[in-house]
Amino acid sequence: MPLLDNGIILRLRQNKGGKDDSTVKLRPFDRTRLTPRWLHARKHDGWEFKVEGDWVGDRHVVAASLVADQDQVPKVGRGGALPGRAFSAEQEQFLSDCTPVRVGLDGLRVLGPVDAIRWKDVPLGDFEAVAEQWDVNGAPRFLELSILVDPAQAVEAQRSFMRLIAAKGLDPDNRQETKTRMVLEHLADLRR
Repeated sequence: MPLLDNGIILRLRQNKGGKDDSTVKLRPFDRTRLTPRWLHARKHDGWEFKVEGDWVGDRHVVAASLVADQDQVPKVGRGGALPGRAFSAEQEQFLSDCTPVRVGLDGLRVLGPVDAIRWKDVPLGDFEAVAEQWDVNGAPRFLELSILVDPAQAVEAQRSFMRLIAAKGLDPDNRQETKTRMVLEHLADLRR
């Protein structure tokens, strides 16, 4: 999976009761690759750019993502349109500006689906967590618990959160691997 191996994650999402969207995520993200156009980008009509720190176990990486509203997601997902139709001109420019490899969006193969349910503001001790469950045909169910904190508080917040999780009797997966990689590898194996 050359895109994933180069830190490039492309996602199409159908949202019940909301706008469908596509995401270009770079993880890990090398901030030195951020061109001036993206240095101060945040939110624009129909898209949003974010830079976040992601923690998986003891591993910390920076991720940058550009999410765009997209009405072509269902058509692309059914194979009725080329994958490039589900990504905006800004997302294509972001890929061109900030990735070390060239990405031909129309040559991609759509994997999935992944059924996801997300609950926001889940009270867990002193935290308001986000819980996200992923169901993939033939794979174990994934449940991710996450919190959003200021970077200056991240280390202590993660320690407190992990203690709280353990006190609740939950046993986190210690493989140090993202659910994205595990699911994409599973889906790619199904397509072989």
